[in-house]
Amino acid sequence: MNSPFRFRTVLIEPETLLRTMLARMILLSDHFCLVADYPDLQTARQNCFALEPEIIVLDVDFAPEESIDFIEIAGRQLPQTRVLVLSGTNNPAIVHELSRVEVDGFIQRSEPIEILEEALIEVANRKRYLPAAFVRQGREFAEALQEIHALTTRERLLLRKVASGLTSRLIATEMKLSPRSVETYRSRLMRKLQVRNTAGLVDYAFRHGLITHSTSVKPKTCEDNTKS
Repeated sequence: MNSPFRFRTVLIEPETLLRTMLARMILLSDHFCLVADYPDLQTARQNCFALEPEIIVLDVDFAPEESIDFIEIAGRQLPQTRVLVLSGTNNPAIVHELSRVEVDGFIQRSEPIEILEEALIEVANRKRYLPAAFVRQGREFAEALQEIHALTTRERLLLRKVASGLTSRLIATEMKLSPRSVETYRSRLMRKLQVRNTAGLVDYAFRHGLITHSTSVKPKTCEDNTKS
């Protein structure tokens, strides 16, 4: 008696414990066959295209930009391969990018293991597994982009610099403006974006993908006045 067809699956997960658990689940499944698992995206990229799996399970949290680039390339070079993303992110910019590259499935890392198997089966059967919250976040971020595009180039640049923690004096030097002009732009930005202080600008820039947590800093209490 022939064994049932099982979808050839590649797992990319940097966390050893989680990778081991997911690999065991796939190995025990009647629907999937684990052909390789990788701890990092660089190693996976070198081998994945030769393996031509039906399914790739990818944790994007450790390298979001590289992961999105990988998904986009896989979509072109492996048209029969489906990609299911694992993530714990609440960054709408990343969700928007995953929507843009048309990822096939998305589940939160906090979901129970049964949800992963359910998502895998849906994706393997060429259906998309995208929770309502994922779709809503992507749509809301796309709408917010229109607001960002309404800012001038100089305003967007200033917003990034303010949110990155630079003082008015440093911003003035880099943008070849006077500190007073920087304060004028800052006040105008706050009115446009309807935020009350520098912390609000930092939060806005992060939520809209203009900076990441690694580039933002917590504003000082007396940060950024014309004497800084």
